[in-house]
Amino acid sequence: MVTAVNMRVFHHRRKKLEMLGETVVECRGLSKSYNLKGGGEPVRALSDITLASGTAHQPIKRGEFAVIRGPSGGGKTTFLNLVGTIDVASTGVVSKTLSTQKFRMR
Repeated sequence: MVTAVNMRVFHHRRKKLEMLGETVVECRGLSKSYNLKGGGEPVRALSDITLASGTAHQPIKRGEFAVIRGPSGGGKTTFLNLVGTIDVASTGVVSKTLSTQKFRMR
């Protein structure tokens, strides 16, 4: 189970904080549980993950690199699936700002 304590999101800021772009990923109170077939206790993959201004873990800003690190089976892929909207959180909110810039394919 990933918690804010054992999942680390490292930010590599290439510019000073004031010069970075807008927040592109922010989440508050993000949790994810899975129910097993046959009942029983739900398996909790994520527990109360927060990446937000004014907290211990800052949101991800445009122009920076972020590394998500944790133990095997610790919920890193679950977190990315929630941020990438492949899955839905049990609780909490993910906010993303996507570029409106158009890309031309050749």
